[in-house]
Parts: sequence; structure tokens; C-alpha cells
Amino acid sequence: MCLLVFIAAVLMVAYLRSGQRLQSGALEFAYLDVRSNNGVVIASAGSPAVNVTKIQQVDLNITSFVYSPNYAWVAIEGTQRANARMLIVSAQQTLLFAQTRTSIVVPICDDAVCSAPSWDFQSRWLAYEVSPANHQEQAAIWLFDTLTGSSKPLLGDKANGLRSPNWSPADNKLATFDPVRSQIVIVDLNANTRTIIPTKSGEFTAWSTTGQRLACVLFDFSSELGLYRLAVADMGVGTVIPMTDPSPNPISSITWEPNSAIAFAQLGPGAQPGTVGQQVWLADPATRTVRQITHETGVGYGGLKWLRSTNTILAVKNRLTGIPLDPAIWSINTDTLNASLVALHATQPANLVK
Repeated sequence: MCLLVFIAAVLMVAYLRSGQRLQSGALEFAYLDVRSNNGVVIASAGSPAVNVTKIQQVDLNITSFVYSPNYAWVAIEGTQRANARMLIVSAQQTLLFAQTRTSIVVPICDDAVCSAPSWDFQSRWLAYEVSPANHQEQAAIWLFDTLTGSSKPLLGDKANGLRSPNWSPADNKLATFDPVRSQIVIVDLNANTRTIIPTKSGEFTAWSTTGQRLACVLFDFSSELGLYRLAVADMGVGTVIPMTDPSPNPISSITWEPNSAIAFAQLGPGAQPGTVGQQVWLADPATRTVRQITHETGVGYGGLKWLRSTNTILAVKNRLTGIPLDPAIWSINTDTLNASLVALHATQPANLVK
């Protein structure tokens, strides 16, 4: 079981990298530097980006990170001497973290693997998935309280069997995935209730900024060829509206633009006839229309993230087949469709707009 402890020693050191300081109001984002696999870089959104700060974690290979909505905390997932670890650290750019309760919190998973961290809209609770290392028990979602340093299973159920938590950005609802029934389960933590998305669904979800709608993937396995559709579930009226036609190509990396559009990644035609790539697509829930905005050949886009500017998407680009290259982050203007290189040897862009 996952043990939660406080660390009284200094584990995290933040230091300034070369580059200019961000001006007030500048677009900021963070990404994972894959060259060392232990650095989260904060950068300004230029072409290329201007690296500003690198947060260095001692003796931890970082695999993912998630900033809290108020940017006070960052949850870091990684490995340490073949053991899974998840840290919650202060995101303030100080040179040394003090030995206090609020400086660094470390949930250590000795007998399980902790993953998929997601912050609540008030930046207090961290939801995460716990998978037993022996695979004899089903996965479960736990909640960690940054104020008390305590944790508890979701709805008090240690065997809830839910995965992939995704907290609403506007209220106390958590989108989760039930892999046994292939269903999305919305957990209302205020009312202690569960609502099922009434269809076969996948674990890729994205909330609208108001928390009233949820973009998700629908499954249709009635034939040998599985089919996938992007859909929008409306929490207020209880409807699920498909956005795309059924396709044998899986949908991933869904992200909801601050106003209305939904970006996602799916295989599509390249610029030349007969070629394909993992393209970036946009869906408009208001008109129920979908358009492909990239036409690459042999390239895969993923890790999509809207920048504060509502017409700019950050995307991780890599070779679709063959020997993979180091991933790179590109910015894509959804109006002009121009793509610009932002950062080499980089993955997992995260919005840091304050």
C-alpha cells in the first residue's frame, strides 16, 4: 500500500538557467527535458523558447509532472532506483527549500505504483491512481490532502477499481475511468455520488473550462474492427453528443480550448496522396464540425496543450514509425496553420499562465 511521509531533508534544488527573465504577462509554459530526464523547464513561448528556470530533482528520473491550478505546487512522478515515486513540491522559484511541512511532501509507493496525478480546482487535493505492484488487486484512485499530509481512498473505497482521475476545473467533480465496464464515472465529492456516462467510453477525457461539459472517447466494438468517436457529455442535461464519425483510428490527447474548440490527435492523411500521420484535429461543439489542421507525413503529434492564446496549440512531434527521434515541442496557430519549433529534446508541455 502507498505510504505517505514528509521529508525533512532537502531533495529539491531550483536554479536559474541562462536566458532572459519573463516580462509581466508573458506567455509561459513548462516541459520535461528528456536529455537528462530529471529536469522540468519553465520557458517563455517564443520560437525557439527562452529557457528561464530548470527545477532539478536529486536522484529521480521524472516521467511526468502536473502543476496545481494556482501554480503553488507541482506533482512529480518518476522512478528512483527502480522504485516508483511521486513527489509534491513547492513550485516557487527559491534557491533552497526549507525543512518545513509546506516545502515538500512525498508520497512514497513501496508496494504499489502511483501515477496519473490530477489537481482539484482549489489546488488542495491531488487525485492519483494506485496500481498494486503484484497485480493481484485492482487499481484504485486515492486523494492526497496537501494541508494535512494525509491520504484516503476515493469515496472511502480502497477497492474502487477506478483509474485515470481528471478533476473538473470549476467544481468538486472528478472524471474517472472504470476499465472493467469501459465506462467513464463522474464522482461528485460534495454529494458523494457517482454518475455513469451512459455509453461505452475510454479513459481519455477533457473538461470544458466551466466544468459543465466533458469531451471523451466512445467505443464501438460490435464488430471485429473497433471504432472510436469523439463525443461531448453535458453534465447539466445528461446528454452525450458524438462529434466525429466512427473511425478505426484511436483518438488521444484531448484538450479543451479556453473558449470552445476541442483539439485531439488521430491518424489522418498527409500532404501527399497515400501518406498518413498522427495529425492534430479541431472539433467545434457548437456546430458539430471537425477539421484537420496538420497534414504531416510519417509524423506523430501528441501531448496537445492550448496556450493562453486561444489560437495556439503546443504539440509534441516525433517520428510515427521506425527509430524514434528525441521529441520536440511545436506551436501550431489554428488560424494560419503555421507550425513553429519551440523546444528540442522536450515533451509534456504544461500551461503556466498566471
